Amino acid sequence: MNHEPFDTVSPLPGTVKFYDQHVVVCTGDIQWQPKIEADDPFIAALSKAIKADAPGFAKITACDAPSGANGFDVMLFPANKKFIGLTETDIPAFIRVLHGETETKLAWEPLEKPVWLVCGHVSRDGRCGERGPAVLAALDAALTASGRRVAVELHRSSHLGQHRFAGNLVCYPTGNWYGRVTPADAAEIVAAELVAQKPLARLWRGRMGTQPSEQISLVDSL
Repeated sequence: MNHEPFDTVSPLPGTVKFYDQHVVVCTGDIQWQPKIEADDPFIAALSKAIKADAPGFAKITACDAPSGANGFDVMLFPANKKFIGLTETDIPAFIRVLHGETETKLAWEPLEKPVWLVCGHVSRDGRCGERGPAVLAALDAALTASGRRVAVELHRSSHLGQHRFAGNLVCYPTGNWYGRVTPADAAEIVAAELVAQKPLARLWRGRMGTQPSEQISLVDSL
């Protein structure tokens, strides 16, 4: 697969752009157009509404988790909730949730397991397209070997950010981001996130809700 070179030398901490909410649309797909807004009118409308009306800095991506037949399921972090069967008519109510509204008529359920997202957006960049699926398979195998596969939701994701650091992984609910992940790192990531419950410092890029400058200052204390 032809692509730009991987970045193997730049420091990883400080490479996660600040965001304070992450909206993940469950499309059931493993391939998306370069811009996920082009895949479906709902995603386009939701993305437009988030950019126009959401507070702070909300990120929107897609993942391969399936949705039902009557709309899209949408995961929201750090709320750790999955909203069920959203349609375009539900978008204003969902935006109010992003603003902190706790009483909503939208159907939702708590996300009780960690959710791990690996970028494998091949049409957006060949580096994630090449490395992402291999990292995903290795994490699946490492979780299985550790007896923890059923304890984690593991999904292929659309563009997360900074393809040059592929493989890229974000883990919720910790909000930890990892870069330059290879299949050989999978068991160590499982042990760090689920056993030691502390980030794997050598691959750590940053964390949800922190500014790049904070990420740089935090890395020595991991």
